[in-house]
Amino acid sequence: MKYIITLILLCILSFANSHKHTNSLINSTSPYLLQHSHNPIDWYTWDKETLKKAKDENKLIFLSIGYSTCHWCHVMEAESFENETLAKIFNKDYISIKVDREVDTHLDIHYQDILASFKNRRNGWPLNAILTPDLEVLYITTYIPPSYNYGTAGLDTILAKYVKIFNDNDKLKKLIKSNKKTIEQKDIYQEKDNSNLESKYIKSMEEVFDNGFKGFFKRPRFPHAANLDLLYDIYDLTKNKKAIKMVYEPLTAIAKGGIYDQVDGAFFRYSVHPDWIIPHFEKMLYTTAELVPIYTRAYLDTKNELYKNVVVKSLKEIQNRFTKDGLFYSASNADSNGAEGLYYLHTYEEAFQELVKNGFTKQEANNNLEYLDITTIGNFEGDLSNPHFNNNFEEDIKPTKIKETLEVLKDIRKKREYPFIDKKIITSWNAMMIKAFLSAGQIDKSYENIGLTYLDNLLKELYIDGELYHYKIGNSKISQKALLEDYSFLIDTLLYAYKVNYDENYLKIAKELTKDSLKKFYKNDKWYLDIEHMVKPNFNDKYYTSALGKMFENLITISNYTYDMSLLYKTKKMIKSYQNQILNDMQNHSSAIKAIIRVQRGDVILKANKQNLQKYKNDISDIKYPFLYTKYENEKDFLACDESTCFGFSNNFGIIKNKIIKYLHIYN
Repeated sequence: MKYIITLILLCILSFANSHKHTNSLINSTSPYLLQHSHNPIDWYTWDKETLKKAKDENKLIFLSIGYSTCHWCHVMEAESFENETLAKIFNKDYISIKVDREVDTHLDIHYQDILASFKNRRNGWPLNAILTPDLEVLYITTYIPPSYNYGTAGLDTILAKYVKIFNDNDKLKKLIKSNKKTIEQKDIYQEKDNSNLESKYIKSMEEVFDNGFKGFFKRPRFPHAANLDLLYDIYDLTKNKKAIKMVYEPLTAIAKGGIYDQVDGAFFRYSVHPDWIIPHFEKMLYTTAELVPIYTRAYLDTKNELYKNVVVKSLKEIQNRFTKDGLFYSASNADSNGAEGLYYLHTYEEAFQELVKNGFTKQEANNNLEYLDITTIGNFEGDLSNPHFNNNFEEDIKPTKIKETLEVLKDIRKKREYPFIDKKIITSWNAMMIKAFLSAGQIDKSYENIGLTYLDNLLKELYIDGELYHYKIGNSKISQKALLEDYSFLIDTLLYAYKVNYDENYLKIAKELTKDSLKKFYKNDKWYLDIEHMVKPNFNDKYYTSALGKMFENLITISNYTYDMSLLYKTKKMIKSYQNQILNDMQNHSSAIKAIIRVQRGDVILKANKQNLQKYKNDISDIKYPFLYTKYENEKDFLACDESTCFGFSNNFGIIKNKIIKYLHIYN
């Protein structure tokens, strides 16, 4: 036995010694931090001890924020963080800190906000900043080349430049003062009027809508699920056809495009160009999680099979690739075998030969590959193509064996190495994906049962003895307590689950988490992502829905479910206090604008016993009012209420439905 233990220890030591460098990140559980644990740079984690070290040694801090599946993070590591010459500068003059933005989301949002305040700086990852020991920002940007390139200075000159400034007290004070002024200006907002908000929002989105390629903003092109969601709500409220046009057209373009994985299913994070053809090939759990409910909603309203197929295929892929022990992994890498998108791309010759082997005629193979834009010249790099539906084909000449063609392409992929998967199980992102399954239950009830099982697993694994935690990975000890976004998205999913089966326990836990979040993140009439460092949240929905925007909606729902008029008044007051900030950037603050519209329009709560609520579930959903909620009451009659009074009751659903419609005037 002693011999075996000794042998194991020798093997471990041998493996450790196979790396030339090892830094303190080796003790982390984060896959991203572990990726940098053998850099020659003496990386540290963001904690009190590291920040104290910077002060004690009076050194600048080099802060680098990224995540494990970030392509440009890998590029910068290979070019700069593995560079022995640059490492000597880092180790001599800086305390270097690595942050996983998926673990310390509050830090990422804080510094992304600061980055955005410098108008010529575009947000993204990796985020790199040079800070004083007192955390004053001297320099902040995204990717930095090792030396002058891409029209920008390199790390070799930037690192030296700021050390020189740091040692010149006058220049240092001047730079800090200038940067502080720039950063503080982002918190100054003009007074905004919230009247006719639906019309103003539609107009603002028309300004950034691309009628050619059907999407919002320019490149890179994100799906912008929060924008689609609000436009859909506004259509249901107003019947404004401009709103629904800006929903269905992007949904169709995305479903036919290359940002959607036509072969395996699920969505890539964004499209490199406006035409949706070439994505950045990483798959983030939240992207698919937020798009599935919108495609579900669109299918129920249009019966467009394209939308249904997207839902079914995406959820199947999530279960296939991203599910373990009843919970969901966070993301997969864009790269495989050192090349971006290699797993997902196809050459014409390989695909053609495989199709012929599988019984396709040469003409069929050629036509089907042309329809999927898999060509001899490729649409990516070299002769590689990313499959998408070719819009140049008229519907009546569309090839008939596309489904079979995609199966052959899937078989080709099975022979390849799948990209790295980050196996962090993040509470907020899991909650989003669980809601996606519950939502898809409107198409197939089996998804509801799957979603409820996942929800129970999440509560069991990450809500322990009344404490919510942010993430877990493998069998490592769970230690990091939940962030605001974990509370926001889990509460939202619990409230949705309650509407699915009216399990009072889900409502009870949602109320407990709401109370806990107010205690932990709300102080002196302000919300914070981190009370200790007073990190303020924002309302930006670009990557996924704002945690605070979602929390506002949760608070309204909880208030009306529990008849808590004090909480409702408090919620309305806090939303109003943020109104100018929210309306200052309407195009990027959709979830918070939705909360304002919801306050203006008001909720309707339909109460009845479980049997009636389940029996008339589809009929209730036919009332196209986005702020209609159902609540279990052990009464034989239906009761329809707003936030302060009940305006109708009957034991006949048809009567109560008409009373609700008349009350809302939504079809007038």
